[in-house]
Amino acid sequence: MYYVFVGVVVVSGVFYHISQKEVPKSVNPMASLAFSYIIALIGSIILLPVVSRLSEASKSLNLDKLTQAVNWPSFFVGVTIIGIEIGVMMAYRYGGKMNNTSLIIYSTIAAVLFLVGVYHYNETISWQKLFGAVLCFVGLVVMALSK
Repeated sequence: MYYVFVGVVVVSGVFYHISQKEVPKSVNPMASLAFSYIIALIGSIILLPVVSRLSEASKSLNLDKLTQAVNWPSFFVGVTIIGIEIGVMMAYRYGGKMNNTSLIIYSTIAAVLFLVGVYHYNETISWQKLFGAVLCFVGLVVMALSK
């Protein structure tokens, strides 16, 4: 199932970036974002029973379980989603290219999360992981210099 969901993220991410790039510049970015979240809300409600069956933490849909989802991490996920969405949309509006914007964004996120994993979550570092992180950093520098 892990790879199924990784595939969902990859396919969704591709269409996400294409869709963000195609939002007309004449459209208010926050209005576009609000409409996107109406669609996401409807989709989340529709998928709630399906995903609940796949989640170990929430096999049933009782009100007590649903109210546990209202916590500080959920709040910050909501806040950060707005930052991600508006940041990507505006990066494309200000000249971001499809072939490097997402690479710059996700390589930077990967490098930061690598450090967070090591220092905050005490995750181990192997030579392979360190080499991969260095490659991400080198790729990021190459992309930045080739602008």
